[in-house]
Amino acid sequence: MNKANPSVLFVVDGLRSDGMVQAKTKHLDRLISEGAHTLSARTIVPSITLPCITSLIYSIEPSAHQITTNTWRPLSYPGIHEIICQAGMK
Repeated sequence: MNKANPSVLFVVDGLRSDGMVQAKTKHLDRLISEGAHTLSARTIVPSITLPCITSLIYSIEPSAHQITTNTWRPLSYPGIHEIICQAGMK
């Protein structure tokens, strides 16, 4: 099994990076200062929650996963969780 540092992915729905920089967020600021982060990532258009999160987790555009509303349907693509497990990590 591969050894890796523990990781946690935080996704804050509806929060723009400029708002994150302006806000006083003690705990998130600490996580940013001590971990890997980006404040320049961009979402898909239109920015609807489920299509955006699906594109993030599956690393494909809505034209490929065909989720364009907040109604879920199973996909045949491997997501980040499956890829991590296939690599022998948790």
